[in-house]
Amino acid sequence: MPHISIRLYLAIIWACPICDVLLILMLFGRRRAASFPVFTASIGVDAIVSCAIPYCYVHLQHHTYWNVYFILCILDQTFSLVVVYEIAKHVFCPIGIWARDVCKPLTVLLIASATVACLLACLIHPINPDHFQAFMQRVRLFYVVLTVELCLGMGILSSAAGLPWRGHAAKIGQAWGFGALFGLITEMIARIWPNSRPTHAFFWINFIHLIFDLAWVIYLIVVLWPDEPAPQPLPDHMQKQMYTLQQQLENDLTRIRSWKST
Repeated sequence: MPHISIRLYLAIIWACPICDVLLILMLFGRRRAASFPVFTASIGVDAIVSCAIPYCYVHLQHHTYWNVYFILCILDQTFSLVVVYEIAKHVFCPIGIWARDVCKPLTVLLIASATVACLLACLIHPINPDHFQAFMQRVRLFYVVLTVELCLGMGILSSAAGLPWRGHAAKIGQAWGFGALFGLITEMIARIWPNSRPTHAFFWINFIHLIFDLAWVIYLIVVLWPDEPAPQPLPDHMQKQMYTLQQQLENDLTRIRSWKST
């Protein structure tokens, strides 16, 4: 193992699922799990995947290990897209009704992002010649690119629409998008690394990814621990406008009722 103690490497491997469990305990203890059930389940899946991959690497044959590895990664990425939907629902549908002025832009964002991600996944040249593993690499790249585009697009769209891009949903969305972007960068690095030492390249990319995952989970624990800031009250002039509008609506409703009764 190049220049790094195997004990340190194994310690980081097992620290990742342990931190995932701590994050899940924090989500339940601070009552965040009820607000973000898919996100909580995704962290649980990530912990299972983090434990399963080293076990499969030791006990399975090389070809079988890579098949299982890509299947677990696709499962993890599928949960990631559902988490993106959960974040979008918190930001653009906070009271159970989607904001009308963002429905069309969200649809355009989804279609455009899926199209770009599909084109990139089709244009790349898979590293592994095996047909199944090559297909899984394309699917994984599609998921990663789509997650990056959706998180970035939601941040821009919420700012343009004047919707709050703060609080726990925004923190999760920012971390989710940045994590997907880091995965995309490491994927590109793996493709331009010198092919003469593939094992050396895989080790370093995997080691850096483990450190990032560990820091990523710790960051989520820190930012999701405090309660969300209390919503700011409306200014006095806006409260007066709301009161005037309410009075007008009540008067109109009274006239409509009297008109129907005649």
